[in-house]
Amino acid sequence: MVNIYKLPERLDSLKAQEIDNEVEQLVNNSIFVILDFSDCLYLASMGIRIIIKSKKTLSAKGGDLILVKVNPSIKSILEMAGISSLIKIMESAEQAISSLQQDKEVITTELVNWDNLTLAGYNELQFAVGVGSPAEGIGAEDHEKVSCFVTETCAGFINKEAPGQNDFRITEHPEKTGIYLMRGCSFGTTPRGYYKPQQVDITIKELLAALQKDKADNYTDALPESLYVIYQQEKPLISIIFQRDGEPTSTHGCIYTLEEWKKCESGTPFNKIIKENLTLNSILGICNIDENMVLQMPEVALFHPNKSVNFKDTRLVIECDGNLELYKEFLARRIYTDSAKIEVKKLHGGFSAQTLQVTSYDSHGRRLRPTVMKVANKAMIDRESSRCRYNALPYIMNNSAQIIGTEFFDNMGALRYNFVGIGGDGSELKWLTDYYLKEDLTTLIPIFDKIFLKILYPWYGQAVKNAIKPFAEHDPTSVFFPHIFQTAKQELNIDSGQQYVYIEELGRDMLNPYWFLQHIYPKMRDYTIDYYSAICHGDLNMQNILLDDKLNVFLIDFSETQMRCAVSDFARLEVIMMVDNAPCKSEKEYEDYIRFAIDFYTKSNSLSDTEPFNTKYTGSNAEFINKNVGLTAKMRSYAINCAHNESTILPYLFPFLEWCLPVVCYSSQPQYTKRASMIISGIIAEKISSYCTPASL
Repeated sequence: MVNIYKLPERLDSLKAQEIDNEVEQLVNNSIFVILDFSDCLYLASMGIRIIIKSKKTLSAKGGDLILVKVNPSIKSILEMAGISSLIKIMESAEQAISSLQQDKEVITTELVNWDNLTLAGYNELQFAVGVGSPAEGIGAEDHEKVSCFVTETCAGFINKEAPGQNDFRITEHPEKTGIYLMRGCSFGTTPRGYYKPQQVDITIKELLAALQKDKADNYTDALPESLYVIYQQEKPLISIIFQRDGEPTSTHGCIYTLEEWKKCESGTPFNKIIKENLTLNSILGICNIDENMVLQMPEVALFHPNKSVNFKDTRLVIECDGNLELYKEFLARRIYTDSAKIEVKKLHGGFSAQTLQVTSYDSHGRRLRPTVMKVANKAMIDRESSRCRYNALPYIMNNSAQIIGTEFFDNMGALRYNFVGIGGDGSELKWLTDYYLKEDLTTLIPIFDKIFLKILYPWYGQAVKNAIKPFAEHDPTSVFFPHIFQTAKQELNIDSGQQYVYIEELGRDMLNPYWFLQHIYPKMRDYTIDYYSAICHGDLNMQNILLDDKLNVFLIDFSETQMRCAVSDFARLEVIMMVDNAPCKSEKEYEDYIRFAIDFYTKSNSLSDTEPFNTKYTGSNAEFINKNVGLTAKMRSYAINCAHNESTILPYLFPFLEWCLPVVCYSSQPQYTKRASMIISGIIAEKISSYCTPASL
């Protein structure tokens, strides 16, 4: 509906207050207003203020203000004030009405249909109705679904079968708060119009009938679905009602009773007004609608959409090689706000984290820079973000990943890595694992030299000597593997309560490495040795070292990065090569390899000792295993270099054992590999015991 206000002959300071009140009341109850200047010959500065304020208020509601029949002198005043270019000026009211009627057909609260179970943020739902439940944790998608009514920062949940369970949620962060929505409709945040009944007292049933007539008369292009936000300032309340034309039983809604109505500044957008009034301090209660309830001087915001779209067309498109949990999709949508589409590839997942390679595209289909998203528990994401900032970027920024966003849901979090120096369509990142598995030793050695002697030189090349506590620092049960003893019993039938176990492959009793871990480590936590410390990655493997097509190197996963024994990362990689990737899928492969491994680790008494490397492996998978041996020699040479040419092997054995023992916990490893890890761990435990544990232990 279009309202016209005819201004008096003079809009001066004497009449300004009276006219201001009249125009303000008209503007607050309208969406389109025409100011008729046909009689007005004088416009004071107070009049200009009324025009600006009215324009602001109407624009906030999706409406407009037009001035008509403005004489040349007043038009000149408006031009000097700089507002003639912001406000439409037309010849006649008829011309203005025609223009506004055309605009009215454009103004809409687009209907978004939600028809599949999803985790939707309040910011996505905006003003909406549906069937769902509060997203108060991972797994809550299985909770009972009830009617829900969302107003961007507030959601009401109505259980018609159990009214005592009606509840509501308030959030200051709608993008971080969600609903497990089974189905629903979203209407945006800007009403298409407003309605105020002439009656002072009116029932909800009577009001809905009047609203249906108003819709039929004035919104002929509207879809059957409508949302009404009813509010009254006396005996304050807000009611959200959904109705579908021609279906009397489709009326659904809720009523919030309020302690008081908070008036907002003129021109405040409607959704902000609702936000200011639906707060924890103001809401007294929530209930289902009663159509016989009498309202007093209500006003209604009308959401009459004239276009329908599916929710999948309004949000970030996520394509994944396999199903992605709802909470991970929720995190991805919050962390990839610069993208219109992402392609997600699951790379690897450990006990506490999953790494996803993400290729993202903008709204024009242009590929953005390669990124990685890591999902883990909140503590790990917080720790990783902090340690990347303090332990990685100050030292290796030009060849590392930058964390450009973190988001959280329940006790889980996600972070996004962006890579310095990577850019443009066609850029590609590969894991070091890809090179390791496919390339020969001659190709790999320059890559490893670049990583450890150049890129990471600020870490490993600046080691300092101090007292370290190797038992406390390298206890695998302290972070990732507290269940290792139960797993060893289950997988290998090795009881951590027994000090020795007979090993047929050795032909003797061997110190049980799980007993050693469970009984000796706690007693030796304060044992110290003087050795070198450096910033170390702490969980370095070939899945968190990436290379681009020009072999630039990038690191990720810094959650465990800190000062520790300087050679620990090299020992970690030796375990990956000599144990994790030992080809032991069959009995024959295992028998060939375990004889070699026993001989190798029995002879290893110094980092500079070449004797273990003198025996050329000739059994199954000889080429691959000899490549691993060659890379192990490189790891030990890096360790010597890092330790300023000290070749003592004891500090190296602790991180080796820290990562060799837990191989028994890796579900992806064959049984033979787990047994090989147990035997090698036993040999290493015996060496550590001979160096530094009292005979009485």
